[in-house]
Amino acid sequence: CVLLSAAAVALTGYFQHKDISVSRFLLWILGQSTIVQFYNPDFMRPFGVGVLNGALWTITVELQFYLLVPLLFYLIQRCPRALAAVFVASLGVNLFLHGFADGKALHIKLLYVSFAPWVYMFLFGFILAHHETLSGIVKRFQFRYLVTGYIVSMNFIGDYTANAQNAINPVAFFFLGCLILRLATTRLPLPPKLARFVDKSDFSYGLYLYHMPVINVLMFLGLFTAGANIAVAVTISLTAAVFSWYAVEKPALTYKK
Repeated sequence: CVLLSAAAVALTGYFQHKDISVSRFLLWILGQSTIVQFYNPDFMRPFGVGVLNGALWTITVELQFYLLVPLLFYLIQRCPRALAAVFVASLGVNLFLHGFADGKALHIKLLYVSFAPWVYMFLFGFILAHHETLSGIVKRFQFRYLVTGYIVSMNFIGDYTANAQNAINPVAFFFLGCLILRLATTRLPLPPKLARFVDKSDFSYGLYLYHMPVINVLMFLGLFTAGANIAVAVTISLTAAVFSWYAVEKPALTYKK
């Protein structure tokens, strides 16, 4: 994804008009390819939304979650009150960052890409996965109530624009998390062949990886209207996701066996 994204930017001619040293360019590629995807040099700021692949910073956070799993599992088994304290503290840090912190300060930027503001989200799923009783309750929620709660909380608790981004309020996140669980465990009435195809294919990660570079290239080129841009972005992102699944992800997963 990193190589294809950089190649796409190069094809637009963007790099030809920038004074970029080889060392800075390679440092950016290295950061995007390892665990500091949040690093974004100044020479990429004028391109698209200002970050070529703004979704990748979450990989840094996800890796921290995985490292924390043994500790979290210990806490949920032995010290549930301590786990609850971690949940509340994380939620507090999240609200502080989105409501009061100076987003330009370096220490705030580093705190933002740490596990601290986001682990409460991970814990929500972690706890549901551990307690089948709780997950069973969520699975019995009717969709109309979850959708209504989600829409109301998105529009009337804080600003919708903020809620539609990383600053989503915790109530809206709760309803969204419940909706995701319900959708993930609901079998759609699909024809047998299509159902088997869906069970064996997962294009979600490819969409996550490729959608922002596609959007940024389209924004930079400015060739289409807003409506056409949406259609083109969806088409190219889906195509890239399918390519990613069959050419990279599915073959890589066979090595787990």
